[in-house]
Amino acid sequence: GRLLGQALLDERLLDIRLAPPLVAALAGQQLCQSLPAALDELSAIDAELGRQVCGCEPPSSPLSPD
Repeated sequence: GRLLGQALLDERLLDIRLAPPLVAALAGQQLCQSLPAALDELSAIDAELGRQVCGCEPPSSPLSPD
């Protein structure tokens, strides 16, 4: 966050990939206003988390059941 903020203040270019919702927010575009659109954006950022939130897949547990 600090790196990106400082780069914006210094008007420097960074050769990094940013999540599409973050780019849209930085460009001043309106973020999604509906739940399905928000879930689509979440899935685009983190597919596994998107599946868990949608209820399509149970959360993976780091501990195996005994």
